[in-house]
Amino acid sequence: MNRPLAMSVGPMLVLCLAGGLDAARNIDFTVSGIRFADNAGLDVAAWSRTHTAPQALFLAAYDHDSPISTLGARRVVLGYPGWIWTYGISDWIGREQDVQAMFQGRAEADSLVSRYRVDYVVIGPQERAPPFSANEIYWQSHAVLVYSNAEYHVYKVS
Repeated sequence: MNRPLAMSVGPMLVLCLAGGLDAARNIDFTVSGIRFADNAGLDVAAWSRTHTAPQALFLAAYDHDSPISTLGARRVVLGYPGWIWTYGISDWIGREQDVQAMFQGRAEADSLVSRYRVDYVVIGPQERAPPFSANEIYWQSHAVLVYSNAEYHVYKVS
C-alpha cells in the first residue's frame, strides 16, 4: 500500500528545515566558532613567519595544533606522531624521546640540538605540559630569548 505523498514530504521537510537552521547557526562564528589557536598562538606563528628563515628548524611541541608548524609554516624536529608513522618514517619514536630530552634540558640536550641542527626553541603552553615538561631555566641559560608574549617564548640557539 502506498502512503500519500504528503506523509512522505512532511518528515523530509522537517529534516531539511532543521538541517538548514543548524547550517545557518554554524555560519555565525560568534556562536559556533572553534579557534585553532588563541591570540598568543597566532602572534607567535606570525612572528615566526616574518622573523625567521623559511628553512629554520624549530624545537616545538609535536602536537597536531602546534602554532609553529601549522600556522607559522616552519619545520619542526618532529611533527605529530599520529601522522608521521603513516609516512613511513621509522625513527619517529627515537625522535620523540630526543625532543623530550631537549625540552627538559637533560645531559644529552646540547648534543641533540647540534645533531638535529635546531635553530629555535619554542616554549609555550603545549611545551610546558607533559610529556615535554620544558625546562625554561635551562633554555634561558643555553639560548637567547628573541620573542616573547603572554604565553610563548622563543629562544635562538647559537
